[in-house]
Amino acid sequence: MPNIMFVKNRAFLQELAAYNPKGNFDRIRAFGMLMLYRQEKIILYQGDMNKTIDEDRYKDEAENDEFFTENFDRKFSN
Repeated sequence: MPNIMFVKNRAFLQELAAYNPKGNFDRIRAFGMLMLYRQEKIILYQGDMNKTIDEDRYKDEAENDEFFTENFDRKFSN
């Protein structure tokens, strides 16, 4: 069964049928962005979408800087 059979939004299907490059087709553009985001996550998780993010990989990122962990976490912790 083709995947188009699983789409339940009639307006999206009508927009797909009427698509042309010069028109205003927000649903199709949003769907394209969703597919790009999905591909990015597949690459990030190397195909295993059930895997959690490795915390050690992000320990050197800006949000884990000592300044933020000391000041922000202490101020907003319960």
